[in-house]
Amino acid sequence: MTDALIMLKEKLTGLQAKRKELANNKSLFLRAAGVDEQAKKARQDAEALAGTIKDLKARHAGLVEKKNAALRTTTAAITAALDTLLPSAGAVFEIDEDGKCLIGWRNEKGNVVAYPGLSGGEKVFFDAALCFALRCNVLLQESAELDIDHFSESLKKYGELDIQAIVSSCHMPKEVPKDWTVIKL
Repeated sequence: MTDALIMLKEKLTGLQAKRKELANNKSLFLRAAGVDEQAKKARQDAEALAGTIKDLKARHAGLVEKKNAALRTTTAAITAALDTLLPSAGAVFEIDEDGKCLIGWRNEKGNVVAYPGLSGGEKVFFDAALCFALRCNVLLQESAELDIDHFSESLKKYGELDIQAIVSSCHMPKEVPKDWTVIKL
């Protein structure tokens, strides 16, 4: 064989190898084009979902505000009812956005004392006020924790309500309000 023929055969072998390589690359390019199409479709879907998410967030915010407005109305009404029976206004009834509830009483210093931290005498008043705020029609009250002055004051406040009140204690009040009956055992 002549050198020219050998060269042509080597060139042919090289061209065949190149053709095979290009055929392999063609399938890679076709797959890449498919991935590009999928990515484009995914971006379009993401944009559509972003709009939906934005709408849902706005709707959610509106519903949260509606719930909060209803809670503000309710907690304000309960707080006002609690203050009706407390010797000094300052009832606290709050429900936060997470649903946590705080029931307490603001003391003379302006600090809120949660219900579990109230003294025995404060709980006597607060329990009665809570029953009233929740619209009970019978009030059973054990008032031994109250001092004489607060005991008399509580009887006056209970007597102003349109409920039946039964109050027990181990001591007499300073003064028995009109329309109250004392039974000693």
